[in-house]
Amino acid sequence: MFSKVLQGINKIFADAEKLGARTYMEGCLGCLTAYIIFLCLESNYDKCLKKLHVYLEQVNQTTLNPLGLHVINPMERGLRVIEVLILNNG
Repeated sequence: MFSKVLQGINKIFADAEKLGARTYMEGCLGCLTAYIIFLCLESNYDKCLKKLHVYLEQVNQTTLNPLGLHVINPMERGLRVIEVLILNNG
């Protein structure tokens, strides 16, 4: 079960880091507009980070919290660790 959660997190980060036409266009538009474009548009990476937040909320509520566990979003720890809290239900 925990390995599925880690695979889900890794898949979201792989999608965020994937290079494609959209990523290249975002980079080019960012350079051409001195990155002002990102005040109007959300980057693919930011969208994936929001997807990660939603995914972890859903996994915590449906799977891990009933088992007494809670996974903290790795972005809150600077992508250095995946923190798992043991909840005291008593």
